[in-house]
Amino acid sequence: MRPALAQQFYRLVLAVGLVLVACSAPPYDEQTDRLISELQYDVDSQIVMLLSLDRKVAELSGANNDLARKSLAEARVRAGYEANATFYDKLDSQLTSLRLRVDALPTEATPNIDRAIDELRANLLTGEGSLRSVHQKQSVLGEAYLRNERRLLNAQFQALLSYELVLKAGSGIGKK
Repeated sequence: MRPALAQQFYRLVLAVGLVLVACSAPPYDEQTDRLISELQYDVDSQIVMLLSLDRKVAELSGANNDLARKSLAEARVRAGYEANATFYDKLDSQLTSLRLRVDALPTEATPNIDRAIDELRANLLTGEGSLRSVHQKQSVLGEAYLRNERRLLNAQFQALLSYELVLKAGSGIGKK
């Protein structure tokens, strides 16, 4: 999988780079801030739901009565890729909207923000080890994988949100 130290270093460099670029004072955009926050909430909520379903599958795996076996089958279906494919389609649209919004008013920061969005897209949808591709291959995602992905993705969202908060704080400087 991904080396943990390299991930942490990448996130730190990305966060510092975004904060430094924010010093060039592009305008704060409330809609971009909202899009990032909504996207983070949607991803985190989905991962929490998948974690819950994985726990349910684990609890019911040794079941020997009809009701428990039926519940196990239903949990596996709900946790499977096919039942969650529309979630990935929604993420694709949200990431496209975010990228379009950022690129609508280009600044010195735009290439860095675009790169951060591209990395997020790769980790969620398009990369070889993306959430989507692993979900397609494994059908039901395990707890260890989901917790690791949750940490990685939230670090990426944190960098983007930190950038937006720096812009927001800077937009009030010198105004009365």
